Amino acid sequence: AEPSQPASSPDGSAPTGQANESTAAAAAVAPEVTYSHSWSERTSLPMNTGAVPECLAVAMLPGTQIPVIASGSVNFQLSLYLFYREMLIRVASLEGHSDWVRCVDFCRDGDRLLLASGSKDNYVRIWTLQEVLGASEESVPSASSRDAASEADAVSVRTHRIKVGGRIFSAEIESVLSGHQDWVSTVRWYQAAGQGPSTGSGPFLLTSSSDRSAQVWCQEIEDDQDRGEAEQAAAPSGVAVGKSEVASATSALSLAAREAKRRAGLWVSKLCVGELGGSARRGGLMGAVFAMHTRTLIAHAHNGALHCWEAQPRDGGDPEGKTTASVGLADLDHTAWVPRSIASGHTAAVKDLAWHPSGAFVVTVSLDQSARLFACVEKSSSRWLELARPQVHGYDLVCCAFCSSTNQRQFYVSGGAEKVLRAFQPPDAFWNSLSQMAPSNTWVQDHLDHKFQPGDNVHAVAAQVPALGLSNKPVYVGASPAAVGEGATDELKDAKDALTPSFLIEETSSDLAARMLVVGPPSELVLQSDTLWPEAHKLYGHGNELKCVCISHDGRYIASAASAARAEDANILLWDAHNFHLLGSVAVHRLTVTRLCFSHDDRFLLSVSRDRQLGVLVRCSDASASATTPEDEDAAAASTNGSDTSPYRLLLKSKVHDRVVWDCAFSSDDGLVATGSRDQRLRLWSFDADAASKLASLESPTALQRKSCVVLKSSAVAGFKSGVTALSWHDRSALEQLLAVGLESGELLVLRVLRAAQTTTAARPAISLHCRVAPHLCPDDSVLRLSWRPDPRASIEVSDKTSDTTTTTNTATITLAVASADHSTRIYSIDC
Repeated sequence: AEPSQPASSPDGSAPTGQANESTAAAAAVAPEVTYSHSWSERTSLPMNTGAVPECLAVAMLPGTQIPVIASGSVNFQLSLYLFYREMLIRVASLEGHSDWVRCVDFCRDGDRLLLASGSKDNYVRIWTLQEVLGASEESVPSASSRDAASEADAVSVRTHRIKVGGRIFSAEIESVLSGHQDWVSTVRWYQAAGQGPSTGSGPFLLTSSSDRSAQVWCQEIEDDQDRGEAEQAAAPSGVAVGKSEVASATSALSLAAREAKRRAGLWVSKLCVGELGGSARRGGLMGAVFAMHTRTLIAHAHNGALHCWEAQPRDGGDPEGKTTASVGLADLDHTAWVPRSIASGHTAAVKDLAWHPSGAFVVTVSLDQSARLFACVEKSSSRWLELARPQVHGYDLVCCAFCSSTNQRQFYVSGGAEKVLRAFQPPDAFWNSLSQMAPSNTWVQDHLDHKFQPGDNVHAVAAQVPALGLSNKPVYVGASPAAVGEGATDELKDAKDALTPSFLIEETSSDLAARMLVVGPPSELVLQSDTLWPEAHKLYGHGNELKCVCISHDGRYIASAASAARAEDANILLWDAHNFHLLGSVAVHRLTVTRLCFSHDDRFLLSVSRDRQLGVLVRCSDASASATTPEDEDAAAASTNGSDTSPYRLLLKSKVHDRVVWDCAFSSDDGLVATGSRDQRLRLWSFDADAASKLASLESPTALQRKSCVVLKSSAVAGFKSGVTALSWHDRSALEQLLAVGLESGELLVLRVLRAAQTTTAARPAISLHCRVAPHLCPDDSVLRLSWRPDPRASIEVSDKTSDTTTTTNTATITLAVASADHSTRIYSIDC
């Protein structure tokens, strides 16, 4: 909005920072305001290199339509500009801050403007800008005298006079607020609903800081004297009166007197939320706002996290009978601010994800150096929340995998730029909290009995990270694993040995278990501090950054690969998932292995690489027909590999694409293999397990024997407009399967693959489009990982009301989890 005619002084002079003539003219009538839907530059003002603006705020001078702009700069000064006659004119420089001014905000308070400024010097300063009535030219000190008056003053108390349109305005310091211990990042004015100068109530100032706290400030009114006068007016005879009579008498007092008393009051902090003096490694608050009629406070942190506090009546209710609508800024004395859960997620590319074997939750890892756990609180609801943050690391995380055997202890492994795989176990506090947060979620309840719980004295209740540490150390209530003696069972001793002794922290306080129990959706502060998982083991062996990891379906083996620019670094390492010992390595590729995938019977292991090849590894026990037990399999592996006890060996490798191969996946019956590449092609391969076993049984197969044993045969090729980056199979029926495809452009498709028995050509499966995710629901960047929810019970009941009679049809829906480079984890429900 612009005034149709700019305000001007009678003599046509421009506004200035020093008064030349004093007038007491009445406020001019506001000119007609016009609006424009097009934007164009009106004027500009070159800034010096040492006065780069960090923040701006704009308001109208009291009683005028002249915009005043406040600019905080890196030269520690707060400058005031007037937009007058199509020009920006600097009229004052408010000094006092000793570091960069990072935030400013205006607020109208009756006949004056309040200006708040926050700085990296940890202070908030409040300035007043108002018209001076009855001032004379002699009363305005010269600029030189003002500059010399307080050259060495720590707090500038000088008054700046601004003359514009024959009127004089003053700008001076009102108060200095000292309550934060780090940089001030936000200053923002608010007025409580139903309150204002007409009610004798002033504005509130919201500030946030890098010390991880947010505070609300207001001017404190000493109304004890007013209350005494009101009591005498209501009951002059000394008879006791109620609160309503006193309130009625108080309202009869002079509003002007209360307003003057309020303005003379001290600025005090009435509310402080967050972690005052919290850990700097978690990132300070970078901004804060009020929402929901000032009953909800939302802040965002340096690490990208959102924080939320909701106003609730203190102690379950206000003794004065106030309603929920009156809580918040309207009544800070009787309001409790409770942390609440809010939208959360990764702040960098999500590189991998893994479902729990039960499908109860999914764990994701990201380049933001954290692992996060998401779950659906209610089965009938589509509300997915972050319920835990098992790992907060100092290195980028790029891969993870869950142990898929429900009869073994539960753990997941993750790896990244650290070159080390780490295994984590869910603590008791997590399972107890999960059961409290999802009481009707059968996905969770059906699996609670399978959690690893060898004994109360050995299973950690929670985890903590020591200062300057990267390992999540388990915390115990009662006896620690060190207390396990000679009379303990073998299971307890094995569990004790699985935990590195240097990671143990003994905790004897029984209050810890209650503190770690989260009964509702956790807030950001809880996620950062109380939802870590204890680390079970470290797996050393790789010399470069980890790129991919997977665990066999029977929970016996872990396969991993690292970044490689030469063949000796591209080996695939195999680990024992029971004791985390390195079993051996297999040389397959010449460059980085991008994906590993076990067959569902764990007889084969697929690998794809940047060298454009697909490798097939076979379990060593398949080379010996007499190997029928795990012990026989280990013996066969030792006899086949000599000193290298790797349970798998290379069977064959073949070039399958013209560009880097990003993903590979076995179908549910292991009869088909899908590969996706940057060459924008999806290829399906028929996999003959019998031919692979026959080839594996030959010690030194000849070229003719290899040609007769066709293990992989190209079955179908599908082209796309961008590279294929992620694949995942879902078994729909015996002869029909669904294949989810993620593209480098972010597009998501689900293909329907019919086996040869249902097609006209007996040799090749038929591919058709089952569904395509709408573009506005797709990620905005590359799809990096796809995974179907493993439990087949994902079904809902819907009512078919196409006729007069309502019929209920069971429509199976399947859940797909998607990790993307756009920092998002997306959960889709797809009709099967």
